[in-house]
Amino acid sequence: MTNTEDITRGLTLEVYRNAHHGDCTNGGITSRATRLILVGVLDCTEYTTGFVYPAPKPMRVFNTSDEAPAVALEIRRHSFGTGARALATYGNFVPVHWDTTAERYVRTHSWTMFGGNFASTSDSRLPEYAETQLGYRCDILKVHDRIEN
Repeated sequence: MTNTEDITRGLTLEVYRNAHHGDCTNGGITSRATRLILVGVLDCTEYTTGFVYPAPKPMRVFNTSDEAPAVALEIRRHSFGTGARALATYGNFVPVHWDTTAERYVRTHSWTMFGGNFASTSDSRLPEYAETQLGYRCDILKVHDRIEN
């Protein structure tokens, strides 16, 4: 049994959006939330379970809420041609929710896409975490919270 008090905590991310274009998320979480809580990583390069692996304890600071919903750092690989050098690893944030049966976070939707908004922190914890997960540092990442019906 996991300690849900500890697991439901994460790193606060600030949402960056261009107000000029309106809501391009089609009602995604960043259309209403100005903060997100990064609770872990969803590695789609190795696993297809949809389970989120928790962020390290130093990052588990703030609780998720309706005003600050949970997201995971989704890791993907994309081929830009042929050969090993053509593979690129990249990350983005995806909405997740707590699954009481599995006792862990899982993807909220099976497929999401970029809705025009980004998220980041004001300190070095996100770039450091991204470097351990992606192999490179990044200060800001896309939020994939747009769902097409």
